[in-house]
Amino acid sequence: MDVEVRHRGTARRMDWPAFEDAVRAGAVPAEAEVRCTPITGDRFVPAGDLEAWQGLARSPEAAIRHAIQTRRVPWLTIAVGLLLALAWVLSLGPEAEPVTRWGARLPSVLEEGEAWRLLTATGVHASLLHLGGNLLFLLWSGTWLERAWGRVDLALLLVAGALAASVASMAGSPDRTSIGASGVACSLLGAAAMFGWRHRLAIPRRAHLHFGTFSFIFVALALVSGLRSAQIGLWGHLAGFGTGSLLGLVLGPGRWRRVARIGVLAPAVAILAIPVWAGPGIAPLAPWTMDGIACRGPATWIPAHAPPGELRADHPSGTALVVLQTTVGEGGADLDTAVDALLDTVHETSPAAQVRERVPVLVDGFPALDVVLASPRPGSDLRWDPTIRACVVVRGSYVHSLRLETGPSGRWAVVWRRIRASVRLVEPDALVEARAVARNSPGSARAREGVTRALEAAGTPQD
Repeated sequence: MDVEVRHRGTARRMDWPAFEDAVRAGAVPAEAEVRCTPITGDRFVPAGDLEAWQGLARSPEAAIRHAIQTRRVPWLTIAVGLLLALAWVLSLGPEAEPVTRWGARLPSVLEEGEAWRLLTATGVHASLLHLGGNLLFLLWSGTWLERAWGRVDLALLLVAGALAASVASMAGSPDRTSIGASGVACSLLGAAAMFGWRHRLAIPRRAHLHFGTFSFIFVALALVSGLRSAQIGLWGHLAGFGTGSLLGLVLGPGRWRRVARIGVLAPAVAILAIPVWAGPGIAPLAPWTMDGIACRGPATWIPAHAPPGELRADHPSGTALVVLQTTVGEGGADLDTAVDALLDTVHETSPAAQVRERVPVLVDGFPALDVVLASPRPGSDLRWDPTIRACVVVRGSYVHSLRLETGPSGRWAVVWRRIRASVRLVEPDALVEARAVARNSPGSARAREGVTRALEAAGTPQD
């Protein structure tokens, strides 16, 4: 059974299954004239008068085609573009590190529970070229996705793409600060390509470039740039593209639209809740060693200049400091004297700090003290905030200390417990060197004497 369709001066002849596909795809508008001899006889009638058309035209494909053809103003895409441009302008302040101030995703986002940085990092750009490239991708795909999907689904895609890119960047490059909307741009391109493939019959001809495989060219450029430069977040690009491609298959008009939205929103809320709820407990730690003492310190903090016998690292936002230190005296060291020396060091930067807690403990069989120092809360002499936590260990002539200087937030107590639980004593450098000399000179009395002295200094003469 053949069908003739006339619309805007063009005429087409097709069989009935092809006519049904065209109606579902929105290619036969209601005002088009249709003639099908068994149904209309020899007359052309408006397609909208046919019951078959009325049933088929309610399909998601018809809704998609109609939504794209109406060319509604993409207000959400425009608003996001303006916010990105405004954030870049505001970040051009006189301060040395405006990127951090305006919400970059810091390597240590877990420790302080700043989950919002997973989203705001996409709004910070390093240069006008960086911003311009991401705005181009946003307008290229975001405009047409908003017309096909609506603002709600596009907003879910933007949030999911930003979170996926930030989390992947944090996992793949934990020691780097992450900025830019490149991951979100890749999610838009991936979603447009997969949505266009899924609904290829419903996409008008003039929109094929925005929904077709042409989007993969832009994605390929983004991925190649990530491979060629260590400063570009390849992991964020890959995660953004993968997330967008997946959501391009489930979001948009359809009978399961509400279920798809919940399926996107629930994981997004969970990802934002994890840093707030469990961030300090899952922040990555890395091995640290300093002349006889070892622990696991923050893996993403920035190494700072330190005098000999000291290892220190700063929190990327400058709000905390961790120090691992070893000093060697002439004779046996005293624990109380060691704590007093620690206090003198602390008072150089925090003169009001006082010892509020001293707990005797043992570390690998050697006497130690867990110390909590607190500073008075501004405007109150009665309330004190713990700002410095330390562990001091004495063995032989060695004094080992580990301290964490932070703000008053209680979240730092969790970080400290994890670091403190990892403390262990290892052979001091002098003992390691003495043993090496003795192995190379097995018959040397001087070498054996060197090992004996090193063992006594380390507090283990029985070895």
